[in-house]
Amino acid sequence: MIDLGQGKISYTLKRFRRQKRINMHVRDDGLLVTAALSVPIYEIERALHRNKTWLMKNISHHAVAQTLTVDPLVVAHLKKRLLPKIQQKLAFYNTHYNFTYTRVTIRNQRSRWGSCSSSGSLNFNVHLAGLSELLIDYVVVHELCHIKEMNHSPAFWALVEECIPSYKKCRAALKEKSLNMSA
Repeated sequence: MIDLGQGKISYTLKRFRRQKRINMHVRDDGLLVTAALSVPIYEIERALHRNKTWLMKNISHHAVAQTLTVDPLVVAHLKKRLLPKIQQKLAFYNTHYNFTYTRVTIRNQRSRWGSCSSSGSLNFNVHLAGLSELLIDYVVVHELCHIKEMNHSPAFWALVEECIPSYKKCRAALKEKSLNMSA
């Protein structure tokens, strides 16, 4: 585990006799760092610090983000990166719907990808950062459509389908994703 100033990241270190450089790979099961046997830990950590912007960017776009968001600093970083993206998507899709919403927030939720209150407040899960653009679009449109239809009636799904014709596939894909996290 290393503190990069923007959050703590755990990593697996593998050493190889013939390796010439320090390599970093963001994978589904976490961050893998490989280095030569002779490279001291302080050099590895220095390389991680030098590449912290790249690491945070790639972690936030990768499924591994789901396992890291127990750290409040990482949650804050992901929220900061995700909010403008969600706002941009809302503005884009709302040119079609022209609905009125009151506010947009990003939360570290345990069981929902998003929600819409009766007052028009839209909430999105910070773990959307680890999903594909299509799935993020689906969640944005889903919550936006709840402003008009506060249920999952055929009328609601018809609204969603106007912008996301593949909504059934998206819905199935989200059900396969795990929201197994700690708040």
